[in-house]
Amino acid sequence: MQPRQLMQALEGVVAELDAPDQLVTCCYLVIAADTGEVTMCSAGHLPVLVTAPGTPP
Repeated sequence: MQPRQLMQALEGVVAELDAPDQLVTCCYLVIAADTGEVTMCSAGHLPVLVTAPGTPP
């Protein structure tokens, strides 16, 4: 499942929860092992920080 599709499905599940005092977060990544390409989607998180290996934050 692609990240966007997952988030849309989870949105429907969370909408049905009867727990207004709870916080829901999700971060989902698909990593293509052959190319190293990453497809990412998140909800309820700060934006993701991506750096190259060995690069100081």
